[in-house]
Amino acid sequence: MFAKLLFIIVVVGAVACALLVIRQQRIDTFHEITQTHKRLSEHERTLWEMRAEIAERCRPSQVRLAMNGLDINWVALPARPEMPPSQQPDVRFANQTKTAGATLSDSH
Repeated sequence: MFAKLLFIIVVVGAVACALLVIRQQRIDTFHEITQTHKRLSEHERTLWEMRAEIAERCRPSQVRLAMNGLDINWVALPARPEMPPSQQPDVRFANQTKTAGATLSDSH
């Protein structure tokens, strides 16, 4: 009888320790996910700041001033002619399918 009771106590203790280990791993995983989200947010903020700085530095008036300072004859690019349908990229919305050369919406 004493052996059975001791065995049950040891098993319950082992199960409790296993549950604590699993709980701690779960907490550590959520902590890592949170840290990754914070780093991602910081990178996105830095990216938007860089985009804003690039947009500020690349104003058309400033580009023209830089071009005039280089003493080079600049030629405007010709307008891009319309591409034939065979060379156009296959661009669709997520809810559209392409059948028989026509793009149809699945929501019909």
